Amino acid sequence: MRWCSESSRPTTGDPTMSTPSLPSPIRRRGRRGASADVLPQGFWADLGARVSRPEVLARLGLCLATAAVLLVIVRGWEEPFPFRLGWVPPRGVVSRVAFEKPDPEATRTAQERAAAKVRVVYTQDKAPVIRLRDGLKNRAAEIAAAETLDASILDVWLEFAPEAKPAFDALPAPVAAPVAPEPPELGRGETTASRGEIAAAVPDVADEAASSPAANPDAVDDGGKEQQVAPAAAEEPAADKVAADKVAADKAATERMAADAVRDFQFFRSRIDAKDKLQLFEKSVDQAFTELENKGVLEKIQHAYDEGNQNEIDVHPVGNPAETVRVQVPGVLLVEAKAGLKARIAEALGAGPFADRVFTWVESRLSGTLEIDRDGTARAKREAVAKTPTQYVRYARGDILSEANVPVSESGLVLLHREHDEFLRQRETRQRVARTLAMLGLFAAMFALSGFYIHLHHRQVLDNLGNVAALLGLSAGTVVLCMLSSSNAWQAEIVPLLVFAMTVAIAFEEDLALLLAAEVALVVVVGLGWGLSTYVTLAAAAAALVFWMGRIRSRSKLIYVGLWAGAVATLTQIGSSLLEERSLDAQLLYEAGRTGVWTLLAGFLMTGLLPFVERWFGVLTDLSLLEVGDVAHPLLQELVRRAPGTYNHSINVASLAESAAQAIGARGLLVRVGAYFHDIGKMLKPAYFVENQGKENRHESLVPAMSTLIIIAHVKEGVELARQYNLPQPIIDLVAEHHGTTLVEYFYRRAAERSQADPHGEEVDEQSYRYPGPKPSTRESAVLMLADAVESASRTLTEPTPARIAHLVHELAMKRLLDGQFDECGLTLEELGIVEQSLVKSLTAVYHGRVKYPDQRTAS
Repeated sequence: MRWCSESSRPTTGDPTMSTPSLPSPIRRRGRRGASADVLPQGFWADLGARVSRPEVLARLGLCLATAAVLLVIVRGWEEPFPFRLGWVPPRGVVSRVAFEKPDPEATRTAQERAAAKVRVVYTQDKAPVIRLRDGLKNRAAEIAAAETLDASILDVWLEFAPEAKPAFDALPAPVAAPVAPEPPELGRGETTASRGEIAAAVPDVADEAASSPAANPDAVDDGGKEQQVAPAAAEEPAADKVAADKVAADKAATERMAADAVRDFQFFRSRIDAKDKLQLFEKSVDQAFTELENKGVLEKIQHAYDEGNQNEIDVHPVGNPAETVRVQVPGVLLVEAKAGLKARIAEALGAGPFADRVFTWVESRLSGTLEIDRDGTARAKREAVAKTPTQYVRYARGDILSEANVPVSESGLVLLHREHDEFLRQRETRQRVARTLAMLGLFAAMFALSGFYIHLHHRQVLDNLGNVAALLGLSAGTVVLCMLSSSNAWQAEIVPLLVFAMTVAIAFEEDLALLLAAEVALVVVVGLGWGLSTYVTLAAAAAALVFWMGRIRSRSKLIYVGLWAGAVATLTQIGSSLLEERSLDAQLLYEAGRTGVWTLLAGFLMTGLLPFVERWFGVLTDLSLLEVGDVAHPLLQELVRRAPGTYNHSINVASLAESAAQAIGARGLLVRVGAYFHDIGKMLKPAYFVENQGKENRHESLVPAMSTLIIIAHVKEGVELARQYNLPQPIIDLVAEHHGTTLVEYFYRRAAERSQADPHGEEVDEQSYRYPGPKPSTRESAVLMLADAVESASRTLTEPTPARIAHLVHELAMKRLLDGQFDECGLTLEELGIVEQSLVKSLTAVYHGRVKYPDQRTAS
């Protein structure tokens, strides 16, 4: 039972006989019985008054903010996706809604088909066509400017009439071409005149040449002159005569061909000899070449049949892809392009020799202008692939998505994700709101349970707003880390939870760690959509860690705890999974083993985080206490040098206090280390303390008030030294509280005696002779106070028998009890009695009797 404060004790009668309050279970039953007779109006009014207090509202606000954060973290308005890679469903999973799943294979096939249909892109260089067109115009202008077919224009004309070139080449010497009269002009659209028509329109130059003497040497002119025959002509063989006839015939044919060329030239020129005729000709040429300029000419197809369409291509000018036109391949091939051009020239200029001559000039000079654009083709294929719609596989409601007892594969997980996304998309707003309210209700219930438990068993945690904020922040942060580490790549959600449980157990209490770990595990399991088996595994692993942690006195302690907790987690997961009708196969053993490994890793991780946890929360583990309590600590070494008596006293107090603290379940190591440092303030004035004095007592020359100030000052100076040497806060608290507000009785009595002896002396103020405090706030501090007082007082016993020691210990304990020194430390009367017994036992062992040997003499 816990002792009530001094204000609640009876003020009448013997204070040593005051009745302690009833045990807490009896008090609670009494309160429940009393509340049954009272109307609830007072309860609700009191509750409202309590809730409306600022400190309560601040804590409620923190809880509300944490609930909102948790709701966002777990997306409490949506159903979670409960499946993970490798999970083995005990029963088949069916679709809740109709949905579609992308079919990559079908999509790839469609993309390939779309790419195959893409027209290959060609670039057209218009410059050759334009040069050819302009060249034709220039040659026509040159012919139009020539009056006769002389040597200056002959080469130009031969470009239009290449068949006449042999005739002109066969002439014996360059002669002026005979001038033929201008042939009659053919109207546009008239049929082509025959050679006879053209010959009838011009003088017969060939006949004149045939009737000349040069052409017929054997003939006689009209004057009756006799033909002159060489004397040896009759004697020529017949073969020579045949050869000569042949030469004459060839010459006559050549001259006729030349004459025909002249007539053709004149006829051709007659179509363009005037300015208006030439302009009409140029306009017709532009019209005939327009299609070539737009579509181009393809000498041969430059792409294979499997690279694209063979019937159609896309053509754009060089450097201007925006002007792309679709072109039929047969129409732009060189042969077909020439045929089309010939037809357009005939249509524009009229069918006949004139159009034929024009086309003859163009035909030999027309070449391909189209080149394949492979980059543009690849770009077009990419665009076609990008525009190809995704192909889907459709599933109806009730279709089986995952078979029972078959691990979920990657493809199966994708399928389940699609079904889940479609299910969420079809959820109505009222359903989302209902789930949100349900999650908030769960959080409210958790906070209420935790709040009431902390209020009843750890009130000091609830009273400190920083502790409340730390616990809420740790809980929310743990949920975040669990959600992040639960991905298929890690599946390590147990690690943050176990680190959280160990942190709370170290910084606060183990029972609080169990409660909060169970609640955080519930939030994680609900947020991830997992089942009871996972929750049991998480809770069992956290409980095992907390139960086995105990006092951390070595660096390997947490590693061994993680190892044993990992074994518990492994076995728990196997057992809970078997209860869910899963088969004991390699997959289950792998999952359970992985959980065990993660649990062991949590132990390693906490070993590294331990110093930071101690610093952040201001707590001390036994491992840190062992480091602080090392006798090689600079402050203890200084105490040994300056005040060896005080050091010896501190060592004795540490031994007594540690045993007493362990007897009541308090932290004995903390008390022992605190005892080492509790009197470090005496090293500044060691000669004023009896354990360091020799025969001289410096207090004989001081008034009691001054001596009291020196004695009391060692507490304040000890606290300052502890802070200067960066001792942990729990040790500083023990230094400050080990005297509480007790009375410095020796000097108080001396002052009272002097006051009584002096007729004019004033009454001594007792408060001036008390330590400033504070009173012990923990059981460890109360035990140290008693051990310090008992160790000092026991030195005054002349014969320290067990009875005298027991009487001394009980007297000192009751004196401090009645003085109210234990009002704030939570020490019960039962525990006080146990402490007394432990101190008596330890002191009896120290002052035990010894056998006196016959030859042993008493020191004089």
